[in-house]
Amino acid sequence: MRIRLCFIALALLASCSTAPTPTPAAVADSLVFSGQDGALSSTDLAWTPSPSDTLAGSDSVAETASGSGSCPNLAPGSQIVTLGSRWMMVHVPKTVPPGPLPVVIVLHGVLDSPLTIESETGFSTLADTEGFVAVYPSGVSASWNGGLCCDPAKTLQIDDVGFIDQVLDWTLAHACADKKRLFVTGFSNGGFLAQRLGCERAARFAAIAPVSATQGTLSCQPSEAVSVVEFHGTDDAVVPYAGGGLTAGLSVQATFANWQIRNQCKGSVDTVFQKGDALCQHNADCASGSAVELCVISGGGHQWPGSPQGPLPALGKMSTDINATAHIWSFFQAHAKP
Repeated sequence: MRIRLCFIALALLASCSTAPTPTPAAVADSLVFSGQDGALSSTDLAWTPSPSDTLAGSDSVAETASGSGSCPNLAPGSQIVTLGSRWMMVHVPKTVPPGPLPVVIVLHGVLDSPLTIESETGFSTLADTEGFVAVYPSGVSASWNGGLCCDPAKTLQIDDVGFIDQVLDWTLAHACADKKRLFVTGFSNGGFLAQRLGCERAARFAAIAPVSATQGTLSCQPSEAVSVVEFHGTDDAVVPYAGGGLTAGLSVQATFANWQIRNQCKGSVDTVFQKGDALCQHNADCASGSAVELCVISGGGHQWPGSPQGPLPALGKMSTDINATAHIWSFFQAHAKP
């Protein structure tokens, strides 16, 4: 499963072939027993919710989307939830605190899966101690349409922004989610979609946290301020720090500057973390209490800093001087919607 991560750069160059369509049960079985991501055929790509589609229970899509469905206490641990032809893994903390819960959506990279990104980031372990719901959606053929990245979802024009809307609707109806504390993070291709969601769904997300991903859309006009924390290595060979490369995205510094402009930041950029190869700079004087932060890993590669599984093979240096998962959660905690 981790060996295929060595081929991320190659996958960004060309579209992947599409595997036969599995049934929801087959998808769940493959996740539980082999950890592999289920690919979907072109017949699944135009799915839209209808009252006959059900979501891991008896409530229909129409009920849950409107917020009129029930909001039961989900069983602690991880479970598979199907959304029509697509699916996600939902992790509920061992001890559920009273009141609405924060939700962190975690988006995997290309050729990756919900299980692997869960292991690489450790968000479920953190959710158990901090009391939030972690949600791991699955991309079509293990890819996301983040704008300029990545295939096959990009070429097929998959409406992944719409899919994440459905994910949010489900969590609000079934996971007792707090609509003021909806957050999204993602690695690589998943980070590109997180950037896009900041541009196109700022009204829903309180904050985004892309890792090893820059702005990959030609335009970005968020409807309101959204807080942003980004992580990037200066020696990332897959998504270059200076921009361009296989993904043709903006540079890291241009992406950082653009978010400050969009959020109408007026203050200075201050250093809030510095240890070893990790440096985080933060602008807190932004519209509606938002903030924009960039954590740079000097000499860092295409990695999730502080990953509990260690560095991904053949993708450069991983920092052990900062834990991206813990830092992102701390940032999210401080930046709920007003």
